[in-house]
Amino acid sequence: MLQIGISQLARHIKVLQKFTPKVLIFALIFVLAPHLQMASYANTFIDGSLNCTFDISSSAGITNSDLTLSWYRDDLEGKDYCVVQFKTIGKTYEWVTPGLVSSIDILLIGGGGRGGRGNWYGGGGGAGGFIETNTAVVPTYTYQISVGKGATYSPSANSENSTFSYNSSNIFTALGGGNGAGLAGNATTGGSGGGSSNNGNAALASDPTQGNSGGGCCGDAASPPGVGSGGGGAGGSGSSGTPNGNGGAGGAGKSSTITGTIATFAGGGGGIKNQDGASTGSGGLGGGGSAASGRGTAVGQAGQVNTGSGGGASSNQYSNAVPGDGGTGIVIIRYEIDLTAPSLSATSFTVNENLSAPYTAATITLSESSTISTVSGADSASFTLLFPDSTTVVINFNAPPDFEIPIASGGGNDYQISFIATDLAGNGTSAQLITITVSDVLDTSAFNGLSLAGAATSASYRTAILITADISVASKVTFKLNGKVIPGCKRRLATGSESSFTVTCNWRPSMRGSVTLVATANPIASGIPNATASPVKVFVNKRTGLRGG
Repeated sequence: MLQIGISQLARHIKVLQKFTPKVLIFALIFVLAPHLQMASYANTFIDGSLNCTFDISSSAGITNSDLTLSWYRDDLEGKDYCVVQFKTIGKTYEWVTPGLVSSIDILLIGGGGRGGRGNWYGGGGGAGGFIETNTAVVPTYTYQISVGKGATYSPSANSENSTFSYNSSNIFTALGGGNGAGLAGNATTGGSGGGSSNNGNAALASDPTQGNSGGGCCGDAASPPGVGSGGGGAGGSGSSGTPNGNGGAGGAGKSSTITGTIATFAGGGGGIKNQDGASTGSGGLGGGGSAASGRGTAVGQAGQVNTGSGGGASSNQYSNAVPGDGGTGIVIIRYEIDLTAPSLSATSFTVNENLSAPYTAATITLSESSTISTVSGADSASFTLLFPDSTTVVINFNAPPDFEIPIASGGGNDYQISFIATDLAGNGTSAQLITITVSDVLDTSAFNGLSLAGAATSASYRTAILITADISVASKVTFKLNGKVIPGCKRRLATGSESSFTVTCNWRPSMRGSVTLVATANPIASGIPNATASPVKVFVNKRTGLRGG
């Protein structure tokens, strides 16, 4: 025997599928499946990729007929779902929650009650309890699931609960349905109560949140006396039999869309009045069994399989006339899966040249938490990618772009970089091409400042002091005093980056009193006009040191 589970096989097939035709994949499943270790069974829905995969086991073994696995997309919600239907009684399923699943929708229907068999009358069986809810689960934890058996007439057995448990402690229990009344009018309680007969009282639902009561009975003066009422359904109570006349109908079931389509479950069974001219009670919508029709030889209809519906009643006038058994229950689990790759808020950006640090060219928001890989593209070397959080990508130039001196691979100002984003479910984008266009900015030159060392407003005669000029673009700067060039301070190169380039002049005042400093800049790049700094007034004092100092 191969020591491999179908879930493991599915993971291998998902890789092989990229290289192997689907026909071969299906053949591989059917050839190997009979030899796989059944204690680790997982059914798989394939629609181009293996969307729904999980691990499940049972000490009684698991086969394909024990559960149904399907996938559907809700276009209104824009969501994808896996649906697992557990259908077989007498087994405890050990279901392992898929790794990214933290909540599920669950529907549990208990086994249905059987119909009653009286002398001339019988009550319909009550439906199993109906529970539908959403609940939190823990990824990769193992939960136990059991499906309730419907009540049977021969051999005589009551209905059973359907349960969802963890570590043998029940989280949800859908109760089995009550049986319809027989000769003594003794309908029983359950998920929904069984129908009464022969003037008996209605059987109540054990838990009103899961079902409804069976029909009560009525004074019936007909000969022979007695009439059976319908069993309760998840959506309504059973109907009482008509005095001197007809059997009561089973209560209606309740609908659910958990499988992606509307389905109704847990209808009550119909009651009977076994007398010429009397009508038998119909089964409740959702799979309830109708009562036996005609006299003597007819049998009550069983509740439909895997609906938890009640069975129809019968009379005991002939030994081969028997009531319908209750329908088996069902447990259905639905969980959302992620089949959609992340999307990007934008892939095309325009920025001005001469950016300031950190030279951010683009900020991209991803639709979900993702990891980024395979950074490529013709101009990828010009960029650095940052990830402030799991849904944000920041693209920075490594140096401020210059429209007049582009370094894009295409020779122009369109820069390209690409990457792949992969979400937590493993859905990856194709390589996303990001285009960043650098636009031209009319370059101008301007002085940011002209000042003496220490922001002084005075200087000393024949004592050196440093003058500093700050200009917005790379330039050659000339310093002047009262309109004349200061010796050694003509066309000095200002250096820096972005919008701050500085240059200094060492000035030794040669006159006393109030003087005016000014500076002019000739930008290095062509097409940028010259600039002149605002004049600075300085007062030159007498020298305080010794001559020649």
